[in-house]
Amino acid sequence: MTTSSTLSVASLQTFMDYLTREGIARSTRESYVQGWRKFTRTIASLDHQPPGWEDKILLFVTHLSEQGLSPKTIRTYVSGVRYHLKMTKTKLNEDHYVLNLIFKATAKLYAGKAKDDRLPITSNLLRQLVLRVH
Repeated sequence: MTTSSTLSVASLQTFMDYLTREGIARSTRESYVQGWRKFTRTIASLDHQPPGWEDKILLFVTHLSEQGLSPKTIRTYVSGVRYHLKMTKTKLNEDHYVLNLIFKATAKLYAGKAKDDRLPITSNLLRQLVLRVH
């Protein structure tokens, strides 16, 4: 801690950056970075750039859904995108109706693709079933 009456803005900014990084868990931070990177790559690959961040996020979510990512993963990535934009003081619509509809539809689609993890009926099990029925 400095004893002079002059505060270093650069020093305070560095410490503030540290505090904002440490304000979330390391694993969450890593997921957010992964989501942000995927977002920037996806947006860079579009044939033209939509005008606002909200439109870009909608296209990103649609792309992730189309790829078959789980709703949880998509929400985590979107949280990462929103986190990065908020850190740059970008204003975002917190209650985006269309985004919520896309999340709901993605959850329904994903639920329809649930893996069937049942094991096949073995010969031994089939024999036991037949014996119990007769």
